[in-house]
Amino acid sequence: MIFSANISKALCLATMGISLMMPAQVAAATPAMAVETQAVNAQGGITVFSNKDAQYRIPAIVECKSGKLIAFTDHRYHNRDIGGGRHLDIVMKTSMDKGATWSSPEQMVAKGGSGIATSFDCAHGDAAVVVDKKSGRILLMCASGGIGYWESKRGNLLMMGRYYSDDEGKTWYGEEVTKQIYDLIPEVESAFFTSGRICQSKQIKVGKYYRIYTVLCTRSGNRILYSDDFGQTWSVLGKNVAEAAPHGDEAKIEELPNGNVLLSSRAMGGRHINIYTYEDKKTATGSWGKVIASDAKNMGVAAHKNSCNGEVLIVDAKKNGKKVKLLLQSVPVGPGRNNVGIYYKALETPADYATPEAIAKNWEGCYQLSNTTSAYSTMVQGKDGSIYFLLEENAFREDPKTQPDDYYDIRFMKLNVGQITNHKYK
Repeated sequence: MIFSANISKALCLATMGISLMMPAQVAAATPAMAVETQAVNAQGGITVFSNKDAQYRIPAIVECKSGKLIAFTDHRYHNRDIGGGRHLDIVMKTSMDKGATWSSPEQMVAKGGSGIATSFDCAHGDAAVVVDKKSGRILLMCASGGIGYWESKRGNLLMMGRYYSDDEGKTWYGEEVTKQIYDLIPEVESAFFTSGRICQSKQIKVGKYYRIYTVLCTRSGNRILYSDDFGQTWSVLGKNVAEAAPHGDEAKIEELPNGNVLLSSRAMGGRHINIYTYEDKKTATGSWGKVIASDAKNMGVAAHKNSCNGEVLIVDAKKNGKKVKLLLQSVPVGPGRNNVGIYYKALETPADYATPEAIAKNWEGCYQLSNTTSAYSTMVQGKDGSIYFLLEENAFREDPKTQPDDYYDIRFMKLNVGQITNHKYK
């Protein structure tokens, strides 16, 4: 269903616990509504992978050291997630002009198709990706095999893969890492790496690489992993990791300005928010706080009647000439998986990001990017300050009886801070 701009604005504000007043109501309103919203960005955006060509889902995007952009997605031959021996590949396309064109042919990254459910090369999907800021090496973690998330159990697990590229995506090499990861979480029977952006620290370097973070989605909540050797080995972040988000689903990680770690996890009608506070950054010792379950009362990012994967990102910005950090969260505004938008708020003082409660409140606005069916999204900030955004849009289903899941166009948008914040920040 497509909503008009006014209705979409109302939805965007309603999810932030604020109702949009129509003109007749303005005279009676209290002054200075704190939250702003943007009109629908109905134009702009480029279709990188078209649902007319194949069945695509799950976006991820990176910027290479050269400035080349790589967009990743699942190519799902049976329009279903991993499980039941179904065939999925991870594929990519590139742009050499900051996303203006994506004319490269579709390239294979991780090929499935063995047709054997217990085979690692049955299927690969849900790419989680990062480019090392120094070497330019690309790491991709993924779900693999033919065992589904809900069928997985010890002895018959949903598998995991790790792929590297040292030439900006021209060639890839990979291997199965199922045992390595599950050995870290012996209490868990099913897990996969959350798709989209793997977070690399700007502050913590141990040995050759800056630390990276990612999140496992499990049936018993989130497990947060970190690596100091760019994914060769992983460790669990925090002795109390099971308390990070006990009811969390697909989730994203971001590094806070003080080096602590922000968790934003998918929930129905909002997000689960928590913070890992370091005692010693080099040894990664510390503890998770008390998770905050967001809703329209205490958090701006409260997706209306949906639960969906989105991206959390902190970018550099300025307000009235003063440098600030701007926290962004993408999520479908709703209702349901419709109208993806980006919520934002400034982190101006340490108090603004000291606790999960502080993160969860006082969101300033929402920039709506889609005015139609739209679901998963991800974003990275480029070297020139641009925000490269990739999302699922224009859901399609050929036959609801035989194909119960939607697939989408994978769409690209190049954004900037001023655009997202209605020029409140730049």
